[in-house]
Formats: sequence, structure tokens, C-alpha cells
Amino acid sequence: MNDIQSKVVIKLTNVGNRPADVLKVLQKIQGLRDIPENLIKDTPCYISQKVALSLAQKVQMYLERAGAVVSLDEEEQ
Repeated sequence: MNDIQSKVVIKLTNVGNRPADVLKVLQKIQGLRDIPENLIKDTPCYISQKVALSLAQKVQMYLERAGAVVSLDEEEQ
């Protein structure tokens, strides 16, 4: 399948040692499953519905820069 057409679910597995920075990044993302404060509290959790792989990779990059651990899954469990 072409990467442009691939859709994945973004999973926040760990907020790391800078949760305030991760929270700031989450607050800028539209279309989250819940409010950022609840997502951080409920880690590990899925933070998105299926989204385009390119968008998911961008979100992953920003969250990882803030100290979080993020995975991209083909299917929601």
C-alpha cells in the first residue's frame, strides 16, 4: 500500500520526564480523542482515530521532541 494512502492510529505510550512539554504539544493538536490532560493521565493510550501516515509521523516527531514515546499502529486494539 502506498504510504500516502496508509492510515494509522497514534499511540502515546509514555510522556517521559517532561509531561508539561508533552501537554503543550497535545494542546496544539486538533481532533484528539480526549482533552490533553486526560490523555496524559491515561497513558498509554490512543490519541487519534486513523489518520494519514504523513500526519501521524509529523505528530510523532513533535511529541518525541517534547520527550514522549509514541508508536504508530496499523489497527486500534
